[in-house]
Amino acid sequence: MADPRFFKNDGPFSLGEILNHCSIDNYELDKNIMIDDVSYLSGASKGNISFIDDMSLINDLKSSKTEFCFISKKYISYAPKSISLVICEQPRSSYAITAQKFYPDISDVSMIYKTNISKKNIDIHESSNISESSYISEGVQIGKNSIIGPNTVLGKGVQLGDNCLIHSNVTITHCLIGDNVEIFPGTRIGQDGFGFIPHTKKHLKIPQLGRVLVGNNVNIGANCTIDRGAGPDTVIGEGCFIDNLVHIAHNVCLGNGCIIAGQVGIAGSTTIGNHVMIAGQGGISGHLKIGSGSKFAVKSGVINDIPAGGTYGGFPAVPIRDWHRQTVKIKKISGKNRGKK
Repeated sequence: MADPRFFKNDGPFSLGEILNHCSIDNYELDKNIMIDDVSYLSGASKGNISFIDDMSLINDLKSSKTEFCFISKKYISYAPKSISLVICEQPRSSYAITAQKFYPDISDVSMIYKTNISKKNIDIHESSNISESSYISEGVQIGKNSIIGPNTVLGKGVQLGDNCLIHSNVTITHCLIGDNVEIFPGTRIGQDGFGFIPHTKKHLKIPQLGRVLVGNNVNIGANCTIDRGAGPDTVIGEGCFIDNLVHIAHNVCLGNGCIIAGQVGIAGSTTIGNHVMIAGQGGISGHLKIGSGSKFAVKSGVINDIPAGGTYGGFPAVPIRDWHRQTVKIKKISGKNRGKK
């Protein structure tokens, strides 16, 4: 369920209303059944409608508590009997259209800057210091001994723990932040994830209904971007240190104590274990699982799951010794061919 502090749900809607909205007409279940919300399979509950369109979601489907699921014919055999199946050709598109119906406006209207501090339901501890030029929206909570720098924006419902230092020109929305967190200038947290379905006439946007959860003792450098989740949350584990100019996409989960150097990009829905180290300009593809304690050299390109504990380099990233062997062989080959015409 989308967090009501950040998103307004216009439901519930009957199954019949949803089917009509998605132009699905071949269906036999009771169309008067009410549906409360949309949700990805992993976080769904009774009254929700989800989708599956990829084998990577099979385990989520088998364990999901969702009541309804948009599904194509080839995945029907994997679905548990407890889930009512809405069979369609494009499950993800149907889900996106349904999510737009439940959440037609997910913009933060509180970001219209009429005054520097909104007066609605704000809870700021008296020991914290807020710059006069910052903008604090309704429903924001700020703990003890925290500092908010000039021209920083905290959107509706944002929560900030104790002893935090948020520097100037930072934008934070749809986000819950722990204690002892420092965020450097120019960073944007909680913005829309890059979620859409390509179409020839018009790309279909998937509403991004998750949050960003930042643990305790996290350090986030300047000009980073951390997108909120699409349904699941984006998670930054405790004790992570993130350098400048890092991009973390929607649904990424960083474990505890990770160190991410400058200009690293991590694509959506990748899970990274504890104490992972990624050197500068590394790129991690989406929907991967990166084991705890693994390390990646400069400009590593990771396109496959990585087990725990190893050190990797190159593109595609391979164990570091293999990468060095590749480099030596390429050097020898290029040396042999240098004098040839």
